Amino acid sequence: MSERLRLLGEGRIGPLALRNRIVLPAMDQNLCVEGELTEANLSHYEERAAAGVGLLIVETSAVMWPVGATSRRQPSLSTDACIPGFTELAKRVHAHGAKVVVQMCHHGKTALVDTAAGRDRLVPSAPVPPTDMRGYIR
Repeated sequence: MSERLRLLGEGRIGPLALRNRIVLPAMDQNLCVEGELTEANLSHYEERAAAGVGLLIVETSAVMWPVGATSRRQPSLSTDACIPGFTELAKRVHAHGAKVVVQMCHHGKTALVDTAAGRDRLVPSAPVPPTDMRGYIR
């Protein structure tokens, strides 16, 4: 089988059967309003599913939004208010035979929303200031 035909042939990730091996990776759109998906988000993913993508990975979605988020316009997974948008997203993508998964995240030390709000950042240990690096930084 040629590589091109293999790309367009059915694929599988564990128990998840895919119509082909074309994957749309997670890419931030920053189109959400207060963490909720908008029509612009939904249309973007639906258009890719209709074009033949087999698996769509939704952009990084904050598990404690807005805490741990890098943008106030990224999707939220932290309240029931996000359920209708993700339900509609799944419905639209599945209508075209594609599958959809979500990249869940907490940005930890790079959570810009926390920094801007003056909240402590969630990190495994406090970053070492460069002055304490004893010559390791040149």
